[in-house]
Amino acid sequence: MAIKPARVSVELHYNCPQCNEEYTITIEESKIPGFSIKCCSESYLVQPVDKVNIKLTFDKLCSPNTEKDIIKSAFRVLSDYQYTKKEVKDFVRNKYYACHQQLVRDFLSAK
Repeated sequence: MAIKPARVSVELHYNCPQCNEEYTITIEESKIPGFSIKCCSESYLVQPVDKVNIKLTFDKLCSPNTEKDIIKSAFRVLSDYQYTKKEVKDFVRNKYYACHQQLVRDFLSAK
């Protein structure tokens, strides 16, 4: 069974206009009246952030397949990129994939 995240956290990143040093604060900190970042002997007020909208999208859950079916399906995709079945099998060794999409994604990321 797949589970979804319980919450999401967001950080705000600000850069000093003089030296480009990066500062990280929370949305809650940005809402504090007069909250400022001190750098280069200056004090910079941060503009409060009222709300952040985040839309989470999830991969479709893979339908369960045998390892042989997963390798076969992944090879069909990867053969278009000139990869061999041996390369795919070697990559899969000692790893578990629920579906060929995960295998293809990891394989291409490793290259």
